[in-house]
Amino acid sequence: MSQFPVAKRNRTIALQVGPELVVQDRSGQELARLDALDAFLWESADGTIGVPDLARRASESLGAAVDRETVWSALDRLADAGLLEQRATPPGSLPDVSRRAMLTRAGLGLAGLTGAAVVAQPAFAAVASEALGKHDAAAKQSAASAAPREQAKKQAVASQPTREQHTKAMAAQPTREQHTKAVAAQPTREQHTKALAARPTREQAKKQGLASAAPREQAKKQGLASAPTREQHRKALASAPAREQARKQGLA
Repeated sequence: MSQFPVAKRNRTIALQVGPELVVQDRSGQELARLDALDAFLWESADGTIGVPDLARRASESLGAAVDRETVWSALDRLADAGLLEQRATPPGSLPDVSRRAMLTRAGLGLAGLTGAAVVAQPAFAAVASEALGKHDAAAKQSAASAAPREQAKKQAVASQPTREQHTKAMAAQPTREQHTKAVAAQPTREQHTKALAARPTREQAKKQGLASAAPREQAKKQGLASAPTREQHRKALASAPAREQARKQGLA
């Protein structure tokens, strides 16, 4: 017997089903359905935390006042379901006697136990309602965050090429034979070296340019020499009326 409860989680499977935590054995046999308070105590009981601290932590986690008596009642339920290594007992209780049996022996009987359960019920209802509200809010938030992801997924699928587009793109790519021919048509390194060697050097190009410039310069001089001077041009203009008169006389 201990005042520091230890949860029995060996060979058990816990599944969250709505506001309840369903505990099963390895064969899938359901052992218990835990509400928010029972689930919190079962997950927190590691043998190092006493009932006062469990009550305080449960109040902080669930957002509702949880007293020690409520915790003891919840631990009794866990022990009855076989989810504790051993039954936790409050100080001063008899060994191997559950709190339910203690209440019966004290004269409260089954009716007194029912009354105590009825008194404790509002606290459990408040805790369960609070947990259910938090669960619903978390579910709505998860659904809201999933909508953009689903939309982005649809957009990504829509932007992907269709099978026909992919087939056309593959057909437009050169085949291995075409690629091999294109590579073979490119000049080799040796051919490229020879082509560079066949080009005239800068000095040769300069000499060729000077050699081709000489005839042009000579032709320019000859053209200037054969052109009439200004004096000759003036005399030719002065003699133009005489030539015109002679032409008329010849016609007459």
